[in-house]
Amino acid sequence: MPKRKHSPTPPLSDTTRDHEYLSLCSQFAEITSTNNALAMAFLQDRDWDLERALADFFAEHRTEEPSVQIDHIDLTETSSEDVPTTLESNAVECTVFNVLSWNVDGLDTSNIVQRTDEIVSRLKSEPFHVVCFQEVTMVTLPMFRTKLEKDYLIFSPTDLPFSDCVHYFVTIMVRRHPAIEVDRNSFLVHSFPNSVMGRHLVSIKLNINSAKLTDQPTPSTTISVRIFTAHLESCRESSAERKNQLAYAWTRMKYFGPPSENASNEHPRASIFCGDLNLRDKEVEELGGVPPDITDVWLATGSRLELCATWDPRRNTNASRLVGGGPRRYGSSPIFRYDRMYVHGAGLKPVDFGLRGLEKVPGAACFPSDHWGILGRFQLDTVSHTS
Repeated sequence: MPKRKHSPTPPLSDTTRDHEYLSLCSQFAEITSTNNALAMAFLQDRDWDLERALADFFAEHRTEEPSVQIDHIDLTETSSEDVPTTLESNAVECTVFNVLSWNVDGLDTSNIVQRTDEIVSRLKSEPFHVVCFQEVTMVTLPMFRTKLEKDYLIFSPTDLPFSDCVHYFVTIMVRRHPAIEVDRNSFLVHSFPNSVMGRHLVSIKLNINSAKLTDQPTPSTTISVRIFTAHLESCRESSAERKNQLAYAWTRMKYFGPPSENASNEHPRASIFCGDLNLRDKEVEELGGVPPDITDVWLATGSRLELCATWDPRRNTNASRLVGGGPRRYGSSPIFRYDRMYVHGAGLKPVDFGLRGLEKVPGAACFPSDHWGILGRFQLDTVSHTS
């Protein structure tokens, strides 16, 4: 897939971007007499270039292109006034489930209120269905709960009576949405036994109703998803323990994966694991690579280089303070893909990957965190499992 080029234009809001992407899907589906699921696949693989996607589609199917006027949409334009009205009728077929993972750097007390408020603002303005935070503290957790509990169910290891969380921990937040049924009794906290940093693997089970997610009369499919998040052991010298933790998380993902073949009445099942994994590519290679039945979402959506580094002192001044006392000359600082997202099982197909937190906090000379947040978008399979 062609890599997207950097653009000097400001980033679009997630809502505007989704609106325009779905409009392109609608146009493709109308012109080709197909559907939005196929449209998304063609457009995603061609960097959302409608003309190129149409040309490739008709070339593959050896069909004469119909004489249809294509309405061009400028994806750098923030206004949605000119988006074709066909979006309302066709785009609903394209059901997207959004998962955000972000190390919110709660251990850094500088500008903690302003930074946390900016993160809260982001969650209120974008349609995330699940949010996984790392480095939440007893200072920031009450702030999140006070400002977000009307919108999200918030699950923290500190809620459990025998939790051994001391300084910082991870949380899972699930949007209050009629399409998402949360099994509150399924919330699990596994303490990594050999962690010297108090690290955990936290998970919860959801049931997603595809028809309710779009609020339209489309065929209904329920997909069971277990969400996992963790903050794996930090620092280079903890590589062996970090690999053990990652291998365990992959094992748990696969345990919750697709049901046995004779369990025909069960919902399709999937699992997502995301977080600040502190990984180096070499460590994944030393484990034999990502298991063949588990998908790295960044890789699956084009491995775009501009979305690779999630801890980047070249661009993020919060991070640059930690490696040299201030911003370094461009290109001289190490960058890492510490934050990753994996998916396993049936019913969820990764279709897009993005970064969040790229803008400085208004009125402060800092970013919301020293990490960029990562956003995975998944298309719900509403065809294969519909009875």
